[in-house]
Amino acid sequence: SAISRTPGRYPCLTVGWCVPVDDPVAAARCKPLAVLGHALTSPHAGSASDVLRTAGIAPLSAELEPCLTARAVSSAEGWALWELSLLMNPGAERRWREARDVLISAVGVASRGVPAHLAAEAKSLALLGWRYSSRAPSAIELSRDLQDEPSPPLALLTGHTFVGD
Repeated sequence: SAISRTPGRYPCLTVGWCVPVDDPVAAARCKPLAVLGHALTSPHAGSASDVLRTAGIAPLSAELEPCLTARAVSSAEGWALWELSLLMNPGAERRWREARDVLISAVGVASRGVPAHLAAEAKSLALLGWRYSSRAPSAIELSRDLQDEPSPPLALLTGHTFVGD
């Protein structure tokens, strides 16, 4: 866990996990971390964002949306570094342990199973984001897709969408 503060911006709490990846091809196709991240960052009643906003730790949605983001920072053979970043209200830094505990608890609950409708929503949003992207994939993104996907036709898709269940 780490807190960063840039002058004039919201303080940010980042919590990271080292996640084992047994099958990189399946992970590239099904994107379990992306589905988990979507389930955790969606602003719905009872979500981690909702709990943190209600507690006064995170800014209200009218001030900042989203206050919670998830991303895979890097990956290598056998593991991925995944993080949740929470933008906090100014002055809420002293409550970082409470916020960290909420995030760790939410990851524990969500990792036991993500509802099918949230997984479907994550898949739809990924496809729309790719289809209507304002930029083409970078060389780094394309090379990462080619490393993870042995099937050439799927190599162009797996970086931008979900393949399979």
